[in-house]
Amino acid sequence: EMVLANPLMGGKLGEEARELDLPLWTYHLGHFIPGVGLSLLGAMLLYYLLGEYRYADRDDLRASFQAVVAIAGSAPLLSPLQKVVFEGRYGVVYFDVNDYPLWWVPVSVLLSFFITETWFYWFHYFAHKYDVLWYIHEVHHTFIPSTSTAGASFHPLDVFGLTVGTFLVVFFIPIHSGAHSAFLLFNLIWGVFQHSAWRGRLPAPLRLVFTDAMSHTIHHDMNRQPINLGS
Repeated sequence: EMVLANPLMGGKLGEEARELDLPLWTYHLGHFIPGVGLSLLGAMLLYYLLGEYRYADRDDLRASFQAVVAIAGSAPLLSPLQKVVFEGRYGVVYFDVNDYPLWWVPVSVLLSFFITETWFYWFHYFAHKYDVLWYIHEVHHTFIPSTSTAGASFHPLDVFGLTVGTFLVVFFIPIHSGAHSAFLLFNLIWGVFQHSAWRGRLPAPLRLVFTDAMSHTIHHDMNRQPINLGS
């Protein structure tokens, strides 16, 4: 019952969650269950819908195992942040959509993308530049070519480092909790798609904003060289 009441499982938010004062282990499970489920389900869908099996040799068992390790290992690191954000203990996340004008919702999401992508790019850059960070990031780069099952196959510390930027948002930008949750979900889904072995390209205008699967495949092929670092 406590697990289902967790915000990450679609349960209580804000003051209601704060009153329950859910223990951190419920956030561990709230991080692990949807993370593993959505990552592996997304990889299975891409495997069939995009015909990904035609483009690359697979290492699905090792990638799936590493994804489970990554999500389970990062849960204790990220759950304290998730607790303070979704219970409204710190930051400027809001839970009543009427607290700000409706036009602010898309604006806050765009600003969130800017902050998150800036964090992601520079952390990713330093992970390729400095040996101590490359040591943990190299786990992810053992998957060559990249495939969708590798979308969450990281070292747990790498997951924490790359993800923590999404929680910085709520300390700088007022954002509705639903918009923030959708933003986190999009990042997860996009990460799976971006790592697929699909050899198609996004339309040219979108490629100015997003790194598509082909570009990220090149990133994996180049191993430690810092090419196509963005998401």
